[in-house]
Amino acid sequence: MTRILRELTAGASSWSVDVISSVKQAVGEIAKLREQEKQSLIRPEAPTTQDLEAFKAWLATHVKKPATVTIEHVGSEGYGLKALEDIKEDDEFISVPYGIVLGTHMALGPAVNAAEWAEVASDPLLTRFPSCMLAVRLLAEAAHRKRASFFQPYVAILPASFDIPLFYDASDFEALEGSAAFDSAVKLLYNSIKQFLYIEQLVQTRWRRCPIPVKSFTLANYFWALGAVLTRQNEVVIDDRHAALALIPGWDMCNHEQSERITTFSDPKLRVISCNAIRAFSKDEQVTMYYGPRSNDQLLVYSGFVMKNNPHDFVSIQLSLREDDPLLKIRRLLIQKEAAISPAVGVANGIRVSVNAQGDYASPAMLRALQIAFMDKANLTQALRQSAEIVKPGSLASYDWSDEEKSNADKALIAGCESAQLHLRSRSESSAHATRGELLKQYWAGQLDVVNALLQKRDGQ
Repeated sequence: MTRILRELTAGASSWSVDVISSVKQAVGEIAKLREQEKQSLIRPEAPTTQDLEAFKAWLATHVKKPATVTIEHVGSEGYGLKALEDIKEDDEFISVPYGIVLGTHMALGPAVNAAEWAEVASDPLLTRFPSCMLAVRLLAEAAHRKRASFFQPYVAILPASFDIPLFYDASDFEALEGSAAFDSAVKLLYNSIKQFLYIEQLVQTRWRRCPIPVKSFTLANYFWALGAVLTRQNEVVIDDRHAALALIPGWDMCNHEQSERITTFSDPKLRVISCNAIRAFSKDEQVTMYYGPRSNDQLLVYSGFVMKNNPHDFVSIQLSLREDDPLLKIRRLLIQKEAAISPAVGVANGIRVSVNAQGDYASPAMLRALQIAFMDKANLTQALRQSAEIVKPGSLASYDWSDEEKSNADKALIAGCESAQLHLRSRSESSAHATRGELLKQYWAGQLDVVNALLQKRDGQ
């Protein structure tokens, strides 16, 4: 069965030609594997109340400075942190020592058997993708049989599944098709399958002292570990030159809230990760943190939730090029150059422009693509000459264009937004049939909110 997954993910065409059919076949094979691997599941059930109490006791034992928060169930968000007392803005509410952190760097957490990990310390995939290495570290702790893992109370409190594409079924992908998040979701799924197949071979053949039993390294278990990592990982500073991805017990129970400040700090000298309050919290109120400026596309794919009124959210508008345009070849050539740097820009016979409610573009490449689509011959010719200097990774430059060209682009963008309104309403309603229908409905509704806000802003100008 893994042979079919290997064939499906063998080339880039798996996410560029008849994508939804390929995805349906992939998730069908994954579902069959999950069924076959049930007896080997490391986390077959959700955490219990007893698991929560055991974890809280474990955390209290190892955290030197008492926290001003406790862990409780907070409804649809799962577990979260609640204030044990009134907390002022900027007050530290949790401090986790490096000694109980599970990371990609062996300086984090308790001592490990270095020989077990030395064989893969320089593995090309595990070093290039630290999230994979962290997932393998977690899986090694979760699969312990000969001795109890130090992290067992932490492992037991982790969810059994996650609302990210690794756990989607065909209905979820269908409900997301046509969105900017769909491309990211498919690539995450396919890349994760390819990574699993590679690491599976590593475990079975070359990693002689692997701490994970071969029978425990299944796709279901790896996807569980990777899901935990993708939704909870954070960077921890090791020293002046090194940082590592890590899972931070207790800290990672803190849910997201919009703010302007990231208030998590890792101190390599004191060897603690601390978090300060982004605002004042009252006793018994859920205490939250700011994860950073992330769009709903990013939150949906990598965290499994979306945020209402997200100021960092973007909506993608597709604009077509005219087939009878005498400058079509030049426009396509320049757009292809932009798409080589920023793949999200190019679509069949047109461009994709991602814009937020304030009218800001997601990247300079998208502004340049919009300029290319509407510039006249003189400016387009000038852009062709300048493109070698302007179209580079990280470039913030744009082309010169006239007020008339900009006005025409704005009109086309507004027309695209008006057309998108009907489409987004329809997608939000039709998402209800999906397994994760409520979540995906919220995603499409958020896209509609951005379009509505953008149109209101344009009307007011």
